[in-house]
Amino acid sequence: MSSLRLNPWFGEVPAKWQRAQLKRFYSVRLGKMLQPNQSGSRDELVPYMRAANIMWEGPDISDIKEMWASPAEIRDNQLEKGDLLVSEGGDVGRSCLWDAVIPRCIFQNAINRVRPRSQNSTKFLFYVMKAVKGSGWIDILCNKATIAHFTAEKVNALEVPLPTPAEQQRIAAYLDAATGKIDRLMSLRRRQMELLREQRAALIQQAVTRGLNPRAPLKDSGLPWLGQIPKRWKLAVLKWQFQIASGDAVPTESLLQEPEGAANVPAIGGNGVMGYTTKSNVSSPRLAVGRVGALCGNVHLVNPPAWITDNALQVYGVRGYELEFLWQLLKVMDLNRLANQNAQPLITGTLVKNQRAPLPPQDEQREILAHIQRETAKLDGLHRSYERQLALLAEYRASLIHECVTGQRPVPN
Repeated sequence: MSSLRLNPWFGEVPAKWQRAQLKRFYSVRLGKMLQPNQSGSRDELVPYMRAANIMWEGPDISDIKEMWASPAEIRDNQLEKGDLLVSEGGDVGRSCLWDAVIPRCIFQNAINRVRPRSQNSTKFLFYVMKAVKGSGWIDILCNKATIAHFTAEKVNALEVPLPTPAEQQRIAAYLDAATGKIDRLMSLRRRQMELLREQRAALIQQAVTRGLNPRAPLKDSGLPWLGQIPKRWKLAVLKWQFQIASGDAVPTESLLQEPEGAANVPAIGGNGVMGYTTKSNVSSPRLAVGRVGALCGNVHLVNPPAWITDNALQVYGVRGYELEFLWQLLKVMDLNRLANQNAQPLITGTLVKNQRAPLPPQDEQREILAHIQRETAKLDGLHRSYERQLALLAEYRASLIHECVTGQRPVPN
């Protein structure tokens, strides 16, 4: 390693590498301003890429829009295979390589198109952009206190390290292979985590609707969502088992985003904690059921002190059910299916009260709850382990890219 002056994002590089502003090695062009209407007789309607289409994994072409452009504008802004596209706005600096999957595609002025001078590699520069983005340097350059823009001038002025074209190709090929392995492992872990969530949900559903004895005699419940239940269980109409009422509005000015002292309590809405307030309308443990909008049917276990807001129903005065068993049961019942289908879905207390649900003996409910707690603890521990692995893999991936594109890690032939 040399002792060259340090750059804020990449530090030292090997003495044989170049280091200079990006414009020395690549040409940068900002795209065409959106033109929704034809302005000349020769204008054509052509597909274009916008910032929302740029993903690190590659171009997202699931929603490609079109704009009008003249023949000269199409010629100057047409994308070619291997172009590097860099977001000018939005998630500034997010980049992808264009694979020419759409012919005669141009790009909007929310994107910078980068092409190599001489034999330099845009694939190598793609990994450089990942390293710069991961370092946080782009956010500093773009001053995120205001609306961030990674302008063509800023892209041109970005200082980058650059080995020979042959070494660029070798580093890019190595990173393709190495990050591909990491990505496949991360994808596997995410799938395993999804399977754990599915297994957890199935375990709870089986326990609260069929019990723990697989050989228990069954009877038909008469409910399509429920099917058969153990013969010794009752089928209850919920209005006889608890009271239900709307929560209370919280004055907007008193709703805090973060607690400010021990006196503040969580304000619970359809999506759980939505803020904090200074008062409590919960005097005993109860359930909060989301009653409006996309959060209809969400069920939360709430302990005092807390405030249940008016976009949730509160269930209290429970009889015959262990509160935690009822919580798990209502989640399995998927109360969202009861919501009306208007523009603003709504669940009323009457709709919930008129539902029928299985009612096991309370001693069996407690056994079921102990089983759920014991088995889900095992699944949750494994889930947390996979989460830690994902975090470490993402950290290693970012470190690997940074070290390779700055020459800190030797890359094998």
